Amino acid sequence: MECLLSETNWPCLKSACKIAALVFIISLIVYLVTLAPAIPPGFDSAELISACAVGGIAHPPGYPLYTMLGWLLCSLKLAAPALTMNAFSALCSAAACACLAFGLYLTLNSAWGALVGTFCFAFALSPWRMAVGAEVFSLHLFFISLLAALAVVYKKISAWRPYTLWVLSLVLGLSFSHHHTTALFLPGLAIFLYLGNQSCSSVFSARKLSKPKAEKSVGPSRCVVISVACLCFVLGLLPYLWLIVRARFLAAHSDPFVAFNWGNPSTWKNFFWVVMRSGYGSLQLSTKGDSASGAASLVYWLLSLFFKQFKLLAASLGLWGIIVAWRKQRAEFWLWICLLVFAGPVWAVYAAQPNAEGYQEMMERFFCSSYLAFGAFIGFGTATLANSVAVGQGNKLKKWLIVTISVATFLWPLASNWNGASEHGQYLVNNTLLYMAASIPDKAIVAAQNDAICGGLIYAKAVLKRDFMVIPVGVCHSQWFIDSLPLAYAQTLKGQGLAALLDSAWREGRAVYFDDEQTAGQCGLEHAPLHLVVRQGLLFRYTDSGEKIYTSEACFWQYRYQAQRELEQAAKQYNVDWREKKARPFWHKFMLNKWKRAREALDERGKLSKIEDFCLRAEAANGD
Repeated sequence: MECLLSETNWPCLKSACKIAALVFIISLIVYLVTLAPAIPPGFDSAELISACAVGGIAHPPGYPLYTMLGWLLCSLKLAAPALTMNAFSALCSAAACACLAFGLYLTLNSAWGALVGTFCFAFALSPWRMAVGAEVFSLHLFFISLLAALAVVYKKISAWRPYTLWVLSLVLGLSFSHHHTTALFLPGLAIFLYLGNQSCSSVFSARKLSKPKAEKSVGPSRCVVISVACLCFVLGLLPYLWLIVRARFLAAHSDPFVAFNWGNPSTWKNFFWVVMRSGYGSLQLSTKGDSASGAASLVYWLLSLFFKQFKLLAASLGLWGIIVAWRKQRAEFWLWICLLVFAGPVWAVYAAQPNAEGYQEMMERFFCSSYLAFGAFIGFGTATLANSVAVGQGNKLKKWLIVTISVATFLWPLASNWNGASEHGQYLVNNTLLYMAASIPDKAIVAAQNDAICGGLIYAKAVLKRDFMVIPVGVCHSQWFIDSLPLAYAQTLKGQGLAALLDSAWREGRAVYFDDEQTAGQCGLEHAPLHLVVRQGLLFRYTDSGEKIYTSEACFWQYRYQAQRELEQAAKQYNVDWREKKARPFWHKFMLNKWKRAREALDERGKLSKIEDFCLRAEAANGD
């Protein structure tokens, strides 16, 4: 039957709410069971948790709505900040699934179509990973699915259109105040709203319903509707003012290294620098690849869609759903196909990240919106199968066959993606970051290039109240960061560079550390042969060639043996098994490899690094 609504026709709307509630409960249970208990293996998770815990400013574009809501939740002190924000992601993702199911049921009038399409999206690998750890994309997916549901209500219930448009405009503004890639949904939304004014028909109807009697218009005028809609959109953008207000408070009352004030958007110039992502190139994602990288990203998206996210059965049903939507529901087709194309292949080619595992997994987060659209098309395909069963009631074999296919469509991703998405009992990333922070003495300076490690150290500084200074190498030359430093350090950094600042701090007696040996080179220390770095646990400590461990080869090997024993004891203490080979997210594997490389480097039979070889050769030459 057609799901055409009016003021007096409520059954379909009530059924849609029941389906949405069922989806919300089931998906939330799955997400909570697989929830990360501490810092998850996300690219920006540790930094986002830190910003929410202390009311700080996150990396551009600042994510004001997310950090403001996160700060309010963390202020309740219901759980540790990391667990609180992980649970918030699960809640947002479950709400996104509920909105998708609501919109699909109103569109298709098929419980099977709404349930199967939504669960296929809910249990796709990347959306599932976004749901179990602190990430901005879970809230983004909620807004996109809510916008889609409101658009369907706008089309189906003509009497509610002015009010639906106002709510939709407010949600659109809130979505833009959270994530800029909301723009990828605008083309499809605009086409759908335009076509929605032309027709309220449904495709899965076996008969044509009579048109309701025309009623005298008593609603607001078109001018009022448009004016209020614009006002609602502007109101949705108001969370951006949080960046200015909070940044001014932090600058006046807080140590910038305790509540990380990224970009310090306390002035309008800095505000637009943060919001427009000027540090990343504004319209660029981050590191920009070439045309070959864009082609590789496109191929990766296609392969991920069919074999990694939905598996072959669901993907095949989604392709059939695209054809069905084009033939029978043209407005809904444009709503979802535009999101699928712009957030998928177009974004893959435009962003064109380097063809490496870490970059491609980073891109998957941005592809989640396209997976949402594909889940909707799976619903279209499933609804067609369910409709064929309703037409041919007598064929029980056909009925059970279609039911089996529908159930298998979402159970296959659920079963196959469980191990790759579940963070239940996973502490590797959290414990690795805590071990790094524990190995740093008070008053030390840590220069970090890696995003996850830098975020973890900021978490230790801001949330755990550790007394050391974190210098993100990638932004240390930005004026806002220089202004946040003590005057003497700021003058040294601006006039002589980061290497001079670190050397000056080291001469003052402050320990200096790096997250990686290459970071020392990026700081300009490769040209200072008398000031070197030595491995200490998972970090590298700034030193010189006159340190005791380099005075003789015997002392050097004794140091390496002792460091190896300490590393093995730390691995036991922090429950790290470097022999683990499970299919895990990129940062899980990255942290595990960091333990492996440290162990191999400290092994008695391990090869000497360039710096170690240089030191031993220098001491041998001095001895001669």
